[in-house]
Amino acid sequence: MPRVSQDHLDARRRQVVEAALRCFARNGIHPTSMQDIFREAGLSAGAVYRYFPTKDSLVAAVVEQVLGLSQSAVNSGHARPQESPGLEDVVDRLLGVFTAPGPGDEQVRYGLALQIWAEAIRSPQVGDALRTSTQRLRAAVAERIIEGQTRGQLRSDIEPLGLARALTALFEGYAFQRALDPAIDTGAYQRAVRALLEHGVGPAPVI
Repeated sequence: MPRVSQDHLDARRRQVVEAALRCFARNGIHPTSMQDIFREAGLSAGAVYRYFPTKDSLVAAVVEQVLGLSQSAVNSGHARPQESPGLEDVVDRLLGVFTAPGPGDEQVRYGLALQIWAEAIRSPQVGDALRTSTQRLRAAVAERIIEGQTRGQLRSDIEPLGLARALTALFEGYAFQRALDPAIDTGAYQRAVRALLEHGVGPAPVI
């Protein structure tokens, strides 16, 4: 019997995760059954359970995928130091992750974000995945902050990881507000964040 390649296994795992993400975005986490995911993925129960023995493990994988895309957005264009994105670019990219096209209606996807945070409190497995993925995202943002400090674009007396935590919290807050108020002015929110950064963490004027 021919051996299944790792590429095939990875592709099949992604197929299941993407099917689960579509189901969760469309129907919500709790109303979605594993049978719904089998149908969406076009796979048998055994094929799905090979990768994910529980729904919680699937929710955790969705968390890792979504926040992994956020981390990639922050790191994009980072081939050489002179091409490193500035903090304003990071702000734009973080907001772009929240507003980019994706599965389901935009408002439904923001609602899904709130459901995932609630699941993280209930499920240790989802909570661990969310903490780990968020820590990686904050570390990526902190690297951009350190680069800005090195170039004299940001105050050097601010602890990078602390600022990264505050900055990512601003965008987590945006997701929460967007879920509750679809009429939120995204552009105004973005401009306000940039103004806070410019006046709060920019380099001190030379006297």
